[in-house]
Amino acid sequence: KEMYNKTHILPNSVSDKLFIIDYNPQNNKLLFVGIFTGEYGKRINWFIDHVWEKIQKLQQSISMTIVGRKADTVLKKKFLQKDINHIEYIENIEQVYRNSGIFIAPIFKGFGLITKVIEAMASGLIVIGDETAFNGIEGFVNMEHGIIANTATKFIEMITLVVSNVENFAFIRFNARNLIKKQFSLKDQIKKVETIISDNS
Repeated sequence: KEMYNKTHILPNSVSDKLFIIDYNPQNNKLLFVGIFTGEYGKRINWFIDHVWEKIQKLQQSISMTIVGRKADTVLKKKFLQKDINHIEYIENIEQVYRNSGIFIAPIFKGFGLITKVIEAMASGLIVIGDETAFNGIEGFVNMEHGIIANTATKFIEMITLVVSNVENFAFIRFNARNLIKKQFSLKDQIKKVETIISDNS
């Protein structure tokens, strides 16, 4: 019982550097970040085959960057064929967020906070993902803090809409950043730990 009373659970946090990225409200470049093994490999293949190819036909000037390691030969070939910029590794992920405008998150799993999603929201990107992409974000409201798309058709519809009118969705960038800052700021989490230590010393 004594051990239980001294146990505190803190949520994941994001670097406070992300909250000060000067994002461009006119930026409509797409971004995906992940490691291409297991489910994430399947998800990006699904996105390219069922969403990206159709979006390219509707928005010929659209561009997408994918950041991630462990892509196999077949997937790397697909990146080249589908005109996708692939960065295997980058030391400063903040630069990638700064150069992008829309974060794609086809997660489709029923549990867990998605760190890359809250990082993107903190960076001022508009996140378009299925409903599980926003797991663990208390107070999240669709079309206010991000955009939910649970099917390929909905992904195509919402990406096309945002890319064509990206400045009109600047409010989502603002709202998302503020929501994440309230819940996942690293500085705030450190303060909470210091308070807990002080209270129990």
